[in-house]
Amino acid sequence: MNDKIYLKELKHWDGEKYVTLDMIGITEQTITVVVTDAGKITVREYDLYEDNNGVFFEYGPNFARIEVSDFVELER
Repeated sequence: MNDKIYLKELKHWDGEKYVTLDMIGITEQTITVVVTDAGKITVREYDLYEDNNGVFFEYGPNFARIEVSDFVELER
């Protein structure tokens, strides 16, 4: 079987370690990501916001701005 899966991924530095965010769904209002943080995997949905710099969501306790355009498509 030679099926290919394309996934958009982002590595985010949270101040202590890298957290991997894999985009698995997006609508006009929300984004769904798989968060891998210190070996723990969770699925989270975040509200999307838009300003002059683009579309983003806020992640973590410090509300880090994560730009949707920063996700990179990976072939798996």
